[in-house]
Amino acid sequence: MLLPGLLMELLRNTKAWPLGPTKGVLLAALALSLLGICLGGGVSLWFDEALTVTDAFHPRGINHNPGFYGLILACMEFGGGVVDERGVRLLSAVATLISLPLCYFAFLPLAGARRSAWASFVLAASPWVLQWATNGRPYAVGLMVSLLGTAVLLRALLRDGPKGAALGLGLMGLAGTLQLSMLVAPMALVGALLLSPLLGLRPAPRVRHMCLLGTPLLLIPLAFIFAGDLGIYLAQKGEISGFYGLKHFVLASGFALTPVLGLCALWGVWRAHKERQEVVLLLALACVLGAVSVAAVGWFGQVTAQYVFCLLPFVVLLAVWPLRDGLGWAYGSILILPLMALSALEVGPWHGSRPRWREAFAHVQSQRAPGDLVLSMQAGLGDLYTQPGWTDARYPLAHAWADRTQPMRIVDAARLDRACWLILRRDFLVKWPARERAVLEHILARQAKQVLLLEGSPPGRDMSLEVYRLFPSGEREGRERVPF
Repeated sequence: MLLPGLLMELLRNTKAWPLGPTKGVLLAALALSLLGICLGGGVSLWFDEALTVTDAFHPRGINHNPGFYGLILACMEFGGGVVDERGVRLLSAVATLISLPLCYFAFLPLAGARRSAWASFVLAASPWVLQWATNGRPYAVGLMVSLLGTAVLLRALLRDGPKGAALGLGLMGLAGTLQLSMLVAPMALVGALLLSPLLGLRPAPRVRHMCLLGTPLLLIPLAFIFAGDLGIYLAQKGEISGFYGLKHFVLASGFALTPVLGLCALWGVWRAHKERQEVVLLLALACVLGAVSVAAVGWFGQVTAQYVFCLLPFVVLLAVWPLRDGLGWAYGSILILPLMALSALEVGPWHGSRPRWREAFAHVQSQRAPGDLVLSMQAGLGDLYTQPGWTDARYPLAHAWADRTQPMRIVDAARLDRACWLILRRDFLVKWPARERAVLEHILARQAKQVLLLEGSPPGRDMSLEVYRLFPSGEREGRERVPF
């Protein structure tokens, strides 16, 4: 009866939406999001999206979310079976557009129509949301499912209903089957419910009692399920850890969240405290617990802002909480305009905060001779762009890997009497062993010429690509040969 009741409430609220400012804010949110998706959806793919294509066409049983890749494949087939940016990202775009009215509906009983509409508007203006709306990864779809669970959970918390809370947390956990990091939100909410009395908060005591009894039963199987995945992840991401791992997470999260939104959220926490809004303060505590948990993992291996993306709706609600009659559009403008400016940069000179791989591969493809060797740090993505019909980025044919896992490929290429091209993202060299990096730098200085530099990086992040031509032995006169 819980889900049918929620559906009936959604229909009643849809019919009751006013024709005035609230509906105008919602329509503005949808229009803004659609504009950003149309403008930003054509930027270059990045390697994780190439893996999305691979796992959609060649499922090998290595992913926990085959349903997502099946939907991606259906979207590409809907577009005629062509592997391009818009087909890969169609599902994320649709999920983002659905998330905006869902955000309004989720927060409606807690925040009221005005604040909930503004929360949707802030989500639509966020460059972080725009980035995942134009990205063929599970985050946008996961956010949509998580917001559905949030809608159920908040209604249960307000009436202290354990069954509804269990269903809401379960739906939020379902987002974890799309992307494991989406589990941060429901786990942080459970932790906040359990710890809330320490801060003098006692919202929904029956729900808290349910969590107190049920959490130990869930933690044991979850530990067995995810401990192995976490171990594999840390083994792959161990190059940046300790203080540097923590610094990377803090800077990446601060950039994605933006300082203005973060400061407004802190003001919202203060306002909710003054008004004694315990459920709102519970969401704030969940944000802190979620962020601290991910940061703790970052001490042992690199983590980035995307792992706390699921907490963004809670932060947005906190940011719009100070809205009241005396502020209105003035405060809304303080929130919206900086986000809109950043989103404009995102779809413009920052190129979606992604390296311009498509342009780099296109340049090399137009300049290379038939026998030239091409090495790249993202070789599988190169085959997707230059070999029509090829969809397996894990096993490229036309491009050779030149990443941290196979650094000797570049040394081997430098020894050949054969022209060679190298597409390099210098920021990736941070993860290379010192010896291999020194050898590469020596090769670039003595045997190579930079023929193209593709810039367009957001502040604090180096997304630049460098294209080099390595000279064969017959063209090395006057150059020092590298001693291997």
